[in-house]
Amino acid sequence: METSSSPSFAVLNEAIESELKVRSAVLDGEIVCLDAGGKPQFRDLLFHRGDPRFVAFDLLWCEGPAIPAN
Repeated sequence: METSSSPSFAVLNEAIESELKVRSAVLDGEIVCLDAGGKPQFRDLLFHRGDPRFVAFDLLWCEGPAIPAN
């Protein structure tokens, strides 16, 4: 599966590809850095502080086997 994002987030691309067990999908979400309380902090993402995470909030299209609910 091919992912589309900035080269800065290559680790996220690899993680998404390995976790989704489908040939192709279109996800809608955002990349965030979370603080100790679990709240997104844009400045941490902007200045490359913390670990970026991809939070998917919509699966717009999917081709392949069903995605498990867990």
